[in-house]
Amino acid sequence: MEPKAIQADGSVQREAKLSVEKKDNPLGAWDVFVESCPLRPHLLALGMKPRACISGIQTNCQGAVPLASCEFYEKESAKREKKHFTIQCRKSNE
Repeated sequence: MEPKAIQADGSVQREAKLSVEKKDNPLGAWDVFVESCPLRPHLLALGMKPRACISGIQTNCQGAVPLASCEFYEKESAKREKKHFTIQCRKSNE
């Protein structure tokens, strides 16, 4: 899927997916990734796992706690609008 819109700050709105690892304990690992990430083809060509935009854990007390993020992820930009989940990314497609 192609990026949605280029913002005034140069970041790109990208369609994202949330992946949740369900476990039997109160902590659940999750990550947010974008299939249109410009880094993805290069990482796959090198035999590396695609990079998550954001990853973290879910706790009963604190909710979703981000533990790591991609250097191009625009902090606090993840949002859900109806059926679409998007993030802002500062990495261009070029």
